[in-house]
Amino acid sequence: TAGAPAIPKALVDQLNVGGILVIPVGDAETQKMVRISKLPNGEIKREVFKNFAFVPLLGEDGWNM
Repeated sequence: TAGAPAIPKALVDQLNVGGILVIPVGDAETQKMVRISKLPNGEIKREVFKNFAFVPLLGEDGWNM
């Protein structure tokens, strides 16, 4: 996977109820693992885990390198 500077809205919008997105989010050096879950009432639950380092996500929703 690739780290992103923020959680792309397009990925969250694709989640069905019960769906889970796991994505590393942070700066180019270190990211925190984030788990996004869509609850039965439609709310989004966000959980943040320890620091990780991933290759950078490039393109419109990532870093321009």
